[in-house]
Formats: sequence, structure tokens, C-alpha cells
Amino acid sequence: MAALLDQYGPPALFVTLYNYGEPLVNPETPKVIRHSKRYLLRTLLSTNLSLPRFDAQAYVESGLDYMILSIDGATQPVYERFRRKGNLEQVFQNVRKLVQAKRETGRSTPVITWRLLAFEHNVHEIPAAIEMARRLGVDQFEASSAWDVSWDDPDIRAAPLEPVRVEFGLDVYTAMAQNWNPFPQDLNVAAIDREFDAEIEPGPENGASQSASTCEWLYKTIAMDAGGRIFPCCCSPGQDADLTFADFHAGAPQGMDTNAHEEVFNSGMHQLARRFFADPRSYWLKHGQGHAGRHPYCVKCEFNKIAFPHRMQMRNYFAMAAPGAFDDRSLDLLSAW
Repeated sequence: MAALLDQYGPPALFVTLYNYGEPLVNPETPKVIRHSKRYLLRTLLSTNLSLPRFDAQAYVESGLDYMILSIDGATQPVYERFRRKGNLEQVFQNVRKLVQAKRETGRSTPVITWRLLAFEHNVHEIPAAIEMARRLGVDQFEASSAWDVSWDDPDIRAAPLEPVRVEFGLDVYTAMAQNWNPFPQDLNVAAIDREFDAEIEPGPENGASQSASTCEWLYKTIAMDAGGRIFPCCCSPGQDADLTFADFHAGAPQGMDTNAHEEVFNSGMHQLARRFFADPRSYWLKHGQGHAGRHPYCVKCEFNKIAFPHRMQMRNYFAMAAPGAFDDRSLDLLSAW
């Protein structure tokens, strides 16, 4: 992970530490967060927090900006319907440790958000969950309709719900701004300066996109699992390893005509996926079903093709980098790309 951060950290805006597992299982996660701060990255972590061993102090002192707590119920019987074998009282104990560690160190970060996925079996507990969140001392509460998981358990059905958001007093924007650079002595200034000074080589002129939509994930994000496999986004393609876009340790998959051993963010699979979204008709004419090569799983993607960071996040990034240095017009111009 440190190698990935050293390569992509200087031009990046933020890092999310979740998706393919529970990040708190790895005892090195706080070190990864602190390493991320060497490049002024916003750090976000999502956890179920149902672990008997949790070093709250380490996470508060790591420089973590934002922690999402996935807690889908206010009572044990309801909670464990979806969070199988989860211990709700253990979760609450860990939340108390985290809140206490923030108070003892005088820090307002990480911002702690209780997030509840709404199912038919737990939607009635949202008011009780909000009250418990308030009593525990978290900063925010959110609830929204869950993904469809009926393929795994037909008895667990998502409930339609207008998003719920409750804030308990913390000025989140100010908290994030104050945590912009918590370890100035560790900042990798040389690497960041090199990135800003580097000239951007223009890409090939392929004409305007013929597609009604595109996928920002293919240009703005990179996802790596614990084994070093590279994917274009957070949407897992399943267990088929052949769908891996690249391998951070080994470069591109065999047979791809690309220099991705040097640049895994521009592997042959990345290029094919981008080509598909630019012009689907042309893509299938050239790389149809009879094509000997592989197709990126993006060609059958059904997910929302909106990637972060979006414009407002980039605007906030510049505003936090130099508070007061930019007026609104300048911030709009800087974040318009």
C-alpha cells in the first residue's frame, strides 16, 4: 500500500480504505493513514467496528479524517439479521472508546458517522438508532435504502427510504480543514512539487465522444485489493481473476499490448473500457464477440457511473489547502476541470 501511495499519492485527492474487507483487521492501517497524509490526502475509512481488539487511540492519532460506522440496527436481534455474528454491544463499546480518545486528545477528527442501511426488518429502529447515536457522541447519523441482497438471503429485503441525515453539532467542514496537514514534518514536499511542475502530455485526439454517457471512474480513480489486483472502481467484478485490469506488483495481465508494467492505471483493459464508453458502436465493431482478446467487465456495467471526487470536492480541496487565499471565482475556476 505504501508503494501505491508513493506512486499515485502526489496527484491524488483522497484515499478510501474499505471495499474488499474490514480495514480494522489489519494492524498496519493506522500507519497507512499517516502515510497518506504525507501527500495531503483526505482519508476515509468504513468499518463495522465489531471487533474485540480496537486501538481507538491509534486511529485518532493517525490523522484519519472520516470514519463511517456500518451499524444496521439499534438492538442485537435486528442488527444481526444483516450483520451476521456481529456483536452490537461490542460495537457500542468501541464507539465509546473512539469518542473518548477524541476528547482526550482534543481532536475533532475523525468525523464519526453512524450509517444505517435500511431494510424492511430494521427501518422501524431508525428513531432509536438516532437517539443512541446522540448518546454515544458520534458526529453524524445517516440512513438510506440498502442495496438488493436478495440473491444472498431472500428474507432480507431493502426498504425504500428517503435519505435521513442528522448532525449533532460538529462543524464537519471546519474539522476537515483543520486536519488538512496534521503532520507537517512528514509531508513529502518534493514529490508534491514534482507533480505540480510536471508537464501534462496531451492524449490522442479521438474526436468527440459518441456515447450519451461516460464513466468518470476510469479517469479519476484506481482501486487495489489486498493482493495488489487493480480494478477501475469499487464495484467488484466477482471471483473471476481473469477480469483483473492489472496487478500492481506484476504489471499488466499477460497478453495485453500495453506498457502497463510501468503504469497500471493505463493498462490495456483500462484503454478498452475507455474506448467502449467513448464510442460503444465502434468498440463492438472492432472488438465484437469474435474478438480473441478479453472484454473489460465495464461493457456490462449497470452501476451509476459517477465517480468521486466531483467538482465540489475539488473545490473544497483547494479551499482547505490555503484558507483565505482564493476567492469564490478562483475556486470555481480551479475546480471546473
